[in-house]
Amino acid sequence: PPPAGDSVVMGTTFNPSGAPEGNVNVRLWNSVTKQTIVSTKSDAAGLYNLTAPAGTHKLQANTPEFGNVSIDVTLSVGETLNQDLTLRP
Repeated sequence: PPPAGDSVVMGTTFNPSGAPEGNVNVRLWNSVTKQTIVSTKSDAAGLYNLTAPAGTHKLQANTPEFGNVSIDVTLSVGETLNQDLTLRP
């Protein structure tokens, strides 16, 4: 479980053909202040895991090779959200 007061977002990053894509930049940011809350890179199997405060944030994945994807996520305290991300061509 996440630390008290925090939430976890985890999932797999995929390339446009649907295969897991490693070494993808994944970040959670505040759409109002534009500040990054937390960021990581997916591992060789495309897996990522972020711990962040509860709230509504933007989740973004990008690489130099593919187009980025950005979605809104709302996290509750103590929640673990599974959110896969597919990069655009």
